[in-house]
Amino acid sequence: MARGPRGYLGFRRAHRQDRPLDPVLARGARSVDVRLPEAIDFPARDGVTLHGLLYLPIDKKIAKPPVVLAVHGGPTGQARPSFNASVQYLLARGIAVFDLNFRGSVGYGKKFARLDNQRLRPNAVRDMADAIGF
Repeated sequence: MARGPRGYLGFRRAHRQDRPLDPVLARGARSVDVRLPEAIDFPARDGVTLHGLLYLPIDKKIAKPPVVLAVHGGPTGQARPSFNASVQYLLARGIAVFDLNFRGSVGYGKKFARLDNQRLRPNAVRDMADAIGF
């Protein structure tokens, strides 16, 4: 998805072209209200560096807003910065969203992706607990 001069554009694979998204998707949303994430790295309890995307709400008056932990599908998925209406909805209501790339997520090398294999799978669940504690 890309930002065009008049709104958001979607790519149509069948026609290999950009097209404006349905205006219903963007109704009431101004481009200045769309929040972009900040990439965050932090240590897990066993020292492995974990990664995630932190989306902070527009209202800066709240020093420590409540946070929703978003978990992508997987185990080999990846949280990537993209427009998500549900995330933007929460942000507009003062709720932050942390999109976690727990061990096993792709995009951080083979070693990181394999840290979630077979008997190591419970470590991904511990990563979620560590993200909440962070």
